[in-house]
Amino acid sequence: MKKYIHKVSICIPAYEKPQQLKRCLNSIAWQVFDDYEIIITDDSRNQSIKAVISLFKKTFGSKLLYIKNDRSLGAPRNWNKAISFARGEYVKIIHHDDWLSDRNSLLNFVNAMDNSPDSILGFAVSLNTNEQMNIISKNYIDKDKLKSIENNPYCLFYNNYIGAPSATIYRNINKIIFDANLKWLVDVDFYIRLLEENGKKILFIPDSSVNISLEHNRVTSLCVSSPDIIWEENLYMANKLKKHLCFYNVIVHLNNILISCNFRMDKFFDFGLWKRYGLKVFLFLILFKFMSRIKLILNQEFFSRPPNSGMTIVKIQGGLGNQMFQYAFGRALSLKKTEPLKLDISSYPDHNRREYYLNYYNISAEFATQEESCFAQYQYQPLYWRILCRILKKTCPPQIALSCLVQNGSEYFDKIYDKRYIYYNGYWQNEKYFNEIRDELLRTFTLKNTFSDRTVTYLKQISENNSIAIHVRRTDYANNPTTNKFHGLLDIKYYEQAIDFINARVKKNDIFIFSDDIDWCKNNFIRYNPVYIKNTAPHEDIFLMSKCQHNIIANSSFSWWGAWLNENKEKIVVAPEQWFADDLANEQAYKDGLIPDNWVRL
Repeated sequence: MKKYIHKVSICIPAYEKPQQLKRCLNSIAWQVFDDYEIIITDDSRNQSIKAVISLFKKTFGSKLLYIKNDRSLGAPRNWNKAISFARGEYVKIIHHDDWLSDRNSLLNFVNAMDNSPDSILGFAVSLNTNEQMNIISKNYIDKDKLKSIENNPYCLFYNNYIGAPSATIYRNINKIIFDANLKWLVDVDFYIRLLEENGKKILFIPDSSVNISLEHNRVTSLCVSSPDIIWEENLYMANKLKKHLCFYNVIVHLNNILISCNFRMDKFFDFGLWKRYGLKVFLFLILFKFMSRIKLILNQEFFSRPPNSGMTIVKIQGGLGNQMFQYAFGRALSLKKTEPLKLDISSYPDHNRREYYLNYYNISAEFATQEESCFAQYQYQPLYWRILCRILKKTCPPQIALSCLVQNGSEYFDKIYDKRYIYYNGYWQNEKYFNEIRDELLRTFTLKNTFSDRTVTYLKQISENNSIAIHVRRTDYANNPTTNKFHGLLDIKYYEQAIDFINARVKKNDIFIFSDDIDWCKNNFIRYNPVYIKNTAPHEDIFLMSKCQHNIIANSSFSWWGAWLNENKEKIVVAPEQWFADDLANEQAYKDGLIPDNWVRL
C-alpha cells in the first residue's frame, strides 16, 4: 500500500491577487483539522505572492511548500504543477481567491472520504460570492442528480453539477492532470476522467462548504466574454467523448450553446472547426444520415405518452423572484388546463451566475426533457434548427405541432388557457394568474431544509417586535448600464417616505435591511439604527422578509415575493411608483396589475 506523508495535500495555484491569497490561507490556518501540507505554485509576473508567503511561514512552518515558476505556465498547467508535488492521501485544490467557509470544512471533507472508501471524488456545497463577499447563490445537488453522475459521468458534459475544483477533494491514487487545452470545460473534463479511470463512485458532502469567488477577472468570466472559447471547447469535448455520448443529446447541447453565446448562423457552418475536431460535415449528417435515428429517439422519449395527452411547459429564467413568478403561473395554469406541469430549466448552463432555486421549495412539477423544450419552442430557434424541426414535423406524430406563447414585456394575457399553447416563455409578473391558488402557493414556497443558525437568530429578532422588511437592490441596477436603463435605481428618498408612511400608522417598528449593497445602506439608513441581514442565502432572505409584519419593497420581483408571502392580515406593503425606468412600460405594468390593489405606491 502506498504510504502518504500527510492526510491532505492542499494545492493552491496562485496568480497575483495577494489579498485573496491571505484570505484563503487564513481560512486554512483556522481549521480544526491540521494533518495537511500546503503547496503553492506561483504563476505571477511579480513578487506579490512571495511577499504573502513570508507572512505565513511561522503559522505553517514546514507544512508550506512554495514554488515560484520560472515562466508563466497558464492556469491548467499551474494547477498540474501543484498536484505533482502532492504527498497526501487526499488532494484538495483551492484556488487562491476561494476559501473554506468554516472551521470544520476540512475535517468534514476528510471524515466523509474516510467513511466512504469506495468514493474517488467528493465535493461540497459551493457558496458563490461577489466582490463584497456576499453570498449570491449556492450550488447544492439533489440525490437524483448525484445518482445520474454515478450512472453516467459523461452527463457532466451537459451540466456541471459538481461545481468549481475548490469545492472538491479526491483520492491521490493516479496522477490525473487537467487538460491544458481547456479553460471553460477544464474542470468538467477532469471530473469525467477521474471517475472514468478510478471507478464511478462520487460523494456529496453537504456538511462542508467552500466560498467561491465570482470576481470579474476569473478565467470563467473571461470565457463568458469570449464565446469562441466556449464554442470550440464544446466541440473539442464532444469529439473527445463521442463514444460515450448520445448523438442526439450532443446536437441539442451544441445547439443550446450556439443560442446562449448569441453566435451568428455562419459560425455553425464554419467547417474548419468541424474538421479540426473530427465532426465532419455534421449538419448534413443531422439532416440526412441520422434522420431516422432522430425520429426513433423522438418517438421513444417524447411521443410515448397517449396521443391525446397534453402538458404545460414553462420556461424558468432569471433569479429567484422571477422563478417563483414563473412556477406560480405554470402551476395555476396546469391545474386550470388539467395537464401536468413541466419546467424548462435549460437557461441555467454551466458556470452561470444565476442558480435554479426552486429545488429549495416543495414544488409540484417535473423537468422538461431537452427534446420537449427544444421542439416546443422551435420557432424561436435559429434558422437551421427551425428547418430541422419543420422537416421532422412532416414525418412525426401530431404532438410535435406544439405552440409557444411568448410574453413580451409585462402585458397581461387573459386567454392563456387555449389548449393550443403548450410552451410558455415569459415572466408572468401578475398575481391575477395565480391568486386563486394562494393557499397552495403559501404551502409550496416553504423551505424543505432546516435554516442556518444565522437565519434562526434573525427570525427571533424579527418576531420580538413590530418589524419592517426593507429591500434595497443596487448592484446590477447601478453597475450594469443596460439593466439601469430598463429598471432605474431607487434613491433614499423613496425609502424615507415609505418608512415615514408606516411609522405614522404603526408605532415601535424595528427595521431589517435586506440588500446586495450593505455599505450603501449603512451610509444612508444610519439614523434608523436597523438590523442588516448578511450572509444568508436568497431563499432564506425571502423567508425572513415574509415573516416581518410590514414590507417596503424595491422595484424587484425578489422583494415582491417577500411581501406577497407575508401572511400578516394587518400588513402594510409599500411599493415604488416607478417600477420601470421607461414611463410607458411602467404605466402598462401598473395598469395590468403588477402591484396588488391593497399595496401602497409611493
